[in-house]
Amino acid sequence: MLTAVFGGFFLAPAFGLAIRGGAVLDGTEIAALLISRRGDLLRVGDIILGFNAVLFLSAIALLGVEPALFPSSPTWPRRGRLDFVIHGIDEYTAVTIVSDHHGQIRQRIMHALGRGVTIYRGFGG
Repeated sequence: MLTAVFGGFFLAPAFGLAIRGGAVLDGTEIAALLISRRGDLLRVGDIILGFNAVLFLSAIALLGVEPALFPSSPTWPRRGRLDFVIHGIDEYTAVTIVSDHHGQIRQRIMHALGRGVTIYRGFGG
């Protein structure tokens, strides 16, 4: 059981890097990529987890609880790490700009780069 859990934990970055590089490992990833690109509601890891949940519930109905849950154990730790490798590296990149020309900089970033901005109102101490 420990091998299965740690296998899922360490395989997630490998799967994420493969998907991030444009490769896929099976049909589940292809479907997840296509669905996740249509909107921001579901991420690749969420779609794969949902597909696997349906698969494992079907296996429980056919095989019983224990034989179905053992192969599912690598799936649960993999989901969050997979999304972090695919999306998280870019999500946490930020730049803080302090300037008296914040309005012009904001317009330029939003229109020329197509990126969002967050404005902080601060006061000297």
